[in-house]
Amino acid sequence: DLPTLFGEDYGLLSAQGLSFSKETDYPAAIWLPAPSCNYGERTNPVSAVVIHYTEGSYAGAISWFLNCESSVSAHYVIRSVDVQVTQMVREADKAYHARTANGYTIGVEHEAYGDIASFFTEAMYESSADLMRSICSRYETIDGHRTFCTDTLDDGTALDSGLHNL
Repeated sequence: DLPTLFGEDYGLLSAQGLSFSKETDYPAAIWLPAPSCNYGERTNPVSAVVIHYTEGSYAGAISWFLNCESSVSAHYVIRSVDVQVTQMVREADKAYHARTANGYTIGVEHEAYGDIASFFTEAMYESSADLMRSICSRYETIDGHRTFCTDTLDDGTALDSGLHNL
């Protein structure tokens, strides 16, 4: 008896229509689609994965990717505290996360801000590795043995850049 159980909050559970889709490219992810204003048609075969951190909260990144005025998105967002993975753009589509590299990459955002290192727990590394393994196993065009690393301080100083062999 849901009305009795939830009392005055029962109205919050009621909806004219409710649908749920678990049609993600990565089975462990939940699906929360970005609006079509924040992604486009893929123009090149996937050949790389771009790993980002959010520079804000998980919820904030998702909110930003749902906002058409932002004109940004990523395929996946990973929450630090419980490593929940949310897919927001289908891998078959082009997310707006890496400028000129958008057409051939899959973008993954990891929640981190402030003391960034504290967000990267063993569980987050394992969750991210599982996602990367899944993506790389589905695209023969990704060379998983090479990576491009760059980070920039607020003053514009590049900490590291270039193509590196792992």
